Amino acid sequence: MAIVNRYGFFKALSFGVAFLSVTFIVWGTVSLGLWYGGYNVVDGLTTLGDYFKVCGLMIMTVMSLIQTFAIFPEFTKSILSEAVLLKVIKRKPEIPFKGGKSIENLKGNISFRNVDFIYPARPNTTVLKDFSLDIKQGQSVALVGPSGSGKSTIVGLVEKFYNPNAGQILIDGVDILEIDPMFIHHKIGIVTQEPVLFAASIKENIAYAVGLENVTHEQIVNAAKLANCHNFIMDLPDEYDTLLGEKGVSMSGGQKQRIAIARALIQNPIVLLLDEATSALDTESEALVQEALDNLMKGRTTICIAHRLSTIKNSDVICVLVKGKLVEKGKHDDLLEIENGVYRKLAEKQMAFKPKREDAEETLDIMEENDEIDL
Repeated sequence: MAIVNRYGFFKALSFGVAFLSVTFIVWGTVSLGLWYGGYNVVDGLTTLGDYFKVCGLMIMTVMSLIQTFAIFPEFTKSILSEAVLLKVIKRKPEIPFKGGKSIENLKGNISFRNVDFIYPARPNTTVLKDFSLDIKQGQSVALVGPSGSGKSTIVGLVEKFYNPNAGQILIDGVDILEIDPMFIHHKIGIVTQEPVLFAASIKENIAYAVGLENVTHEQIVNAAKLANCHNFIMDLPDEYDTLLGEKGVSMSGGQKQRIAIARALIQNPIVLLLDEATSALDTESEALVQEALDNLMKGRTTICIAHRLSTIKNSDVICVLVKGKLVEKGKHDDLLEIENGVYRKLAEKQMAFKPKREDAEETLDIMEENDEIDL
């Protein structure tokens, strides 16, 4: 703090001295000119008119210089801002936007092999530690765990938003580091808790993943029907041409979610990622969205993040994560049979103390605080 104060003091002192010097020189020059001009007028060496002309020019020149000096601080700021902006523009991303392998006849087998991951913004926190998991083609895998256990991180790694710090992620046996990110984004669909809708028409939002020019109106309608959003769209004055506000502000949560599912359906992804797709919905909307998700999941490799056991109990495999580690794995009924198991405790507490629709995240957090989870 003392160094900062000293720096600030000398900076202010230097600015003050510079301002004093410039002001003295400028106005001293004006004063000298006025004195000398007046002296010449008295001696008859110049006329009074010429004197006032010169005085006016000097004053205008000084005012112009003052205005020029006034923008110097802003000019300095703009130079610094330009340097920062160019640094961002010229920066080469760790993960390129495109370039790499494309997998012909992608099946959807995903394998995590001893994966470690740490977010760059939190270098002291290990999110995933020695995580291994094999997901077969067409398999539905559910991820359960408290906040910070690494569930959404797994989705981000599969989407290639980040690269793992250690280990491998294989898609159909090919290292994800070698695969073209654009290919991954075209072949992997995602439905999140808060879907992103754009200030465009409903049909443009549904066709966004593939481009409106690449699909027919009939394909859009069929996707909407499978996503259980066709009926409410037809009730709107402009139907599929209805303009949505920014982030779909004119739609309810369930309606936005079903439009996002229709978007994923028309994309026809090989791998589907569901990140808490029904957690923020009421009972009626949840039933409609869950039915739409069931249609979307058919025949696709699916990774589903959920806290409500009712939405994942029919999954082929349920993985329980705590602090970045896979502590339990199996089917719903098999996990319930594990004595003192994390999933069993979660199910018992959820059914005993929570409403059926209540999030399980709070339960797992309480279990961690009470040291009931034994890693």
